[in-house]
Amino acid sequence: MPASLDYEVQIPNKGFPETPKNGTYFRYVSIPTDKELGMDVKIEQPHPMMHQTSTLDYIIILSGELYLIMEEGETLLKAGDIVIQRGTNHAWSNRSDHPCIQLAILIDAVQE
Repeated sequence: MPASLDYEVQIPNKGFPETPKNGTYFRYVSIPTDKELGMDVKIEQPHPMMHQTSTLDYIIILSGELYLIMEEGETLLKAGDIVIQRGTNHAWSNRSDHPCIQLAILIDAVQE
C-alpha cells in the first residue's frame, strides 16, 4: 500500500488462484455441487479440497448456498453472507443441487 495505478498483471483463472505479490485478485467464482465434482467427502476426515492461502480474503455469497469448512467446524453460507478469511485452512462444499456464485477479493498478505 498504496496501490500503484501504473502496474497491471494478467492472472490465469484457475481453481486455486495465485494472487500477485503485493497485489489483489478479484473474481466471480461459480462453485459446482459436490455431486458434479464427484466429491466423496468422508465423515471425520479432512475435506479433499482443504487448502490455505497467504491472503486476506473477502468472500460474498451472491447466489445459492455453500458450506465453509474449517479445521474445526463448518458454517452454512447463503446469498448475502460475507466471510473474511485471514490465511485460514479451509474448503468449500456445495451440498445443494445448484451452483453457488461467490465474489472473491484476495489481497496478498503475510503472517507476522
